[in-house]
Amino acid sequence: MQLIPSQMGIQNTVPQKMHNDSEIVQQLNALLKNEIDNRVTLTRRLTKMQAMTDATVNSVPWIVVWISADCRYIEVNNFFSCLLNNHAEALVGEKMGQTAIEKTLTAFIHDFFKRPQSLTETFELSFIQDDEPQYYIITAHKYDDQHALSLVGQNINTQKHYQHGLEKLNHRLDSQVQTRTNELSANDEKLKQTQSQLMQSEKLASIGTMAAGIAHELNNPIGFIQSNLNLLNDYFEKLQPILALIRSDQWTAEQLSHVKNSIQDLNWEYLLPDIEAILHESCVGTERVTEIVNNMKNFSRSEDGTQKTCVAKSCIRDTLKLCHNDIKYHCHVRQKITAKRDIQCPPGELNQILLNLLTNAAHAIQAEGEISIHAFERNGFCYIEIRDNGHGIPSDKIDCIFDPFFTTKPVGEGTGLGLFVSHGIVQKHGGELSVKSQPGKGSCFTLSLPLAN
Repeated sequence: MQLIPSQMGIQNTVPQKMHNDSEIVQQLNALLKNEIDNRVTLTRRLTKMQAMTDATVNSVPWIVVWISADCRYIEVNNFFSCLLNNHAEALVGEKMGQTAIEKTLTAFIHDFFKRPQSLTETFELSFIQDDEPQYYIITAHKYDDQHALSLVGQNINTQKHYQHGLEKLNHRLDSQVQTRTNELSANDEKLKQTQSQLMQSEKLASIGTMAAGIAHELNNPIGFIQSNLNLLNDYFEKLQPILALIRSDQWTAEQLSHVKNSIQDLNWEYLLPDIEAILHESCVGTERVTEIVNNMKNFSRSEDGTQKTCVAKSCIRDTLKLCHNDIKYHCHVRQKITAKRDIQCPPGELNQILLNLLTNAAHAIQAEGEISIHAFERNGFCYIEIRDNGHGIPSDKIDCIFDPFFTTKPVGEGTGLGLFVSHGIVQKHGGELSVKSQPGKGSCFTLSLPLAN
């Protein structure tokens, strides 16, 4: 039988299509088998990882627990179940109980879910177990659209133990520091008293050194006051008979003639001006004595803290009056005072410094010489330079002149405390005291003290 062309085409197409469908099925089977193998492998891995995670969670000494929003246990680890004296399987699905740890956690969970904006929080959990305080640091994290949370907590008993020990140690250390501070304050107060006594002793020693000169300064005015009083006494004896006649009620012609003759003998025109001059000179002398005594009192008294500042010009003037007798015979004093503002230093202390420097300058000049005093202001400080053209200070001793009890004077003429005390006073007020000297040419001491605000 002969086939027509159309029938021959159909017979050729059917086997070809069946062959193609078979290949597609084979490919799909291969892909499905590969997917199944991958899923099996992944499942095994996930199971292994889950087992490892469970083993890890149940082996660590940490609290690991998952809890629902209504405070039911979703999952707990062995460590947490042991804290509750229960089994992990028995807790799953149960409501949180009434143990101390569960009450604390329940209160936190209720409060935590009232803050929807907060997803993670950390807090400290403390409770009593077996009569011992237990401390945990807990981190809570919400999940499942805030319908559950996980709690992970680490025991911090050791840290707390060290913290409490550190607090006790700090308290003990604070107590020791306070005790030591009180001791240092007491010692500082004693040191201040000793320094004050030392300053006062040095003042009195300076006055003792100048005692002869001060006595001479006092002797001059007292001498002419005494002479004037003797002269006034002579005048009074001559005037007494005349005064007796004046006091009588009745005068005779003879008495009146006697009074006139006595007045003429007294040279009345000379007597009255002379008495006036005597009284004026005596007043000047008493003022000079008063000034010297007041200068000594101001210099020798202890500072009471009432006057904190002074002026350079007045202190230099008062100190020069006090040591005038030590200087006037062989030293010419030149002054250039431009400083006018107050200095941050009590006047008595500045007088003590100036007296030491001026006395040393006078003693450094053997025959005749010059002492120059220059006081000026610069950069918030008052500078006072005291320069002499005396014998100077040897280079091997200039570094020691501010040491206590060091002196270049012969035994019995110096305490060795003048410059030491002066240096201490200057440092106390935030200033400096320095010296430049050339043997045979003289020395220059520069004192700087801060100006008062």
